[in-house]
Amino acid sequence: MRDTLTGTVPNKNRSPAPAQLAEEPRLSRSEFLLTIVRADSMMHWVVSSIGCKHRHIPNEEVVSSFMNVKLAVITIYLVLIYWLSSHVPMLEPLFYPTLGAFSYLLVSRTMNLKESASIMAGAVFASITGTAFFFWLPETLSLLATFVLCIIMIQRFRLNAPPILAIALIPFFEPPATPWTIPLVVFATLTALLVTLFAVERAAGAWTSLQRSNRGPGGAQQKDAILSE
Repeated sequence: MRDTLTGTVPNKNRSPAPAQLAEEPRLSRSEFLLTIVRADSMMHWVVSSIGCKHRHIPNEEVVSSFMNVKLAVITIYLVLIYWLSSHVPMLEPLFYPTLGAFSYLLVSRTMNLKESASIMAGAVFASITGTAFFFWLPETLSLLATFVLCIIMIQRFRLNAPPILAIALIPFFEPPATPWTIPLVVFATLTALLVTLFAVERAAGAWTSLQRSNRGPGGAQQKDAILSE
């Protein structure tokens, strides 16, 4: 049958008009608000759980404050060494410029006790090498031999510590009275430095563990309270 207005034959297979479609079930206003409240509660629980999980991880402020403590300790250490070398005549060789470079090197890097001890051993060996060549070889030849042997040692044992080479050159800037003076001074000052930094790290670790143990039950109770909600 042809449509009188459009002059076209209606197609029986054509989909019905939108008005003829069955209406989909819709949420009521109360159900919609209840869904939003549940989603908000779930999001709050997720954020709170993440906060509880990562609460005890040291952040940048804690690391920065620990770095400042170590810098203050090595500053006091260097001032004390300088005071001793200035007021006690027999301890005058204790203070040398490379000690400051070694102090900042050990503070700025994260190294375990084995790595620090290997760097200290390399520094002591470099001081022995430089002093021995200074006393037993001519000036130019002794300087060349010190350079070559120290560079080979640094590369062989992978000692990423430039102050080691500077320690080997101390006898060429300040000639010692005896061959054993500089090696003994280097060993004593670096050992005291390592012991001081190790004590600071142990004290900081104990303090952090104490804070974690004190805040642990409270954090657990807060997390249980959030989960119960």
